[in-house]
Amino acid sequence: MLITSSEDALDGLGNKVGTAFRKFIEHSKETGLFVIVDEAHHSPAYGCRNLLIGEKGLRELVRNSNILGLTATPTYTDKAKRGWLRKIFTDGVIYQADKETLIIQGILARPNYIEVSTGIDMEVDDKLYDRLVKQHKDLPESIIEILADNKHRNNFIVNSYVSKKGTYGKTIIFADRWFQCEYIKNKLVKKGIKADVIYSHIDADPGSADARNKRKEDDNKRILDNFKSDNLDVLINVRMLTEGVDVPNVQTVFITRQTTSSILMTQMIGRALRGKKAGGSSDEANVILFFDDWKRLIDWVNPIDSDPEPDTVKPDKGENYPLEYTADCG
Repeated sequence: MLITSSEDALDGLGNKVGTAFRKFIEHSKETGLFVIVDEAHHSPAYGCRNLLIGEKGLRELVRNSNILGLTATPTYTDKAKRGWLRKIFTDGVIYQADKETLIIQGILARPNYIEVSTGIDMEVDDKLYDRLVKQHKDLPESIIEILADNKHRNNFIVNSYVSKKGTYGKTIIFADRWFQCEYIKNKLVKKGIKADVIYSHIDADPGSADARNKRKEDDNKRILDNFKSDNLDVLINVRMLTEGVDVPNVQTVFITRQTTSSILMTQMIGRALRGKKAGGSSDEANVILFFDDWKRLIDWVNPIDSDPEPDTVKPDKGENYPLEYTADCG
């Protein structure tokens, strides 16, 4: 994504025109430019970083410019993109919001972590172990599919909520597949729980019943509004509520499988951590962590152990290690 010259832009008839955005950039060369990037951990993505600091990006075109990033997860685990945050936000971390301070102030709720074993045994061959431990990648889609399709496991998740409905209250369940969402929802509804699902799409053969019933964006919005309005007890989703969605009054989140992604874990947990002073309903939030019995030691993200701390090891020349704590990056 580049900011092209005004000569490159064409109108509907093919005539060259000067765009409003280009005029804005030209004006900013005199006045200066201050850019705020929300969810700044996404900025290392190719298009965004080129818009900001590329050869024809904002920093190059507007010399008197400043870029401020806001994020709760100032890290990038992809080694190929590691270090871009420091290149984009050259001043480093200029303000860090300490989680414990935010909890004391009532802005964040204190997480009540509860580990729950599913009782499912999982084998780990050398290829999977290499992926999880040496390559620092998350579970492959094939393994996620097996977990998501396990009816015994899904029934256990359902019963875990039903048995403690009074404690868990308004709950978000993070699942991995659309069919897993539907299965859990139907089981909850049969047990008298007001539940619904949102997801982006389903993988189905064109013309099939599943394809005809594909979830529409309007459906997701209506269901999310029902959840916000307290017309639902449980909302099940496939990573649609990890960031950028304001869902107040959530008392509990169910994280239905383990992950090696600290970013994903932080985002899921964050859905329930709104304190009373930030519109939440309680000073404490339940975070239910379901885990399977993996036959080899894997470094899963475990928020119970401790909150991530900054990496104090100086990176090798040409390499910048990602930051690992809750902060605003600027």
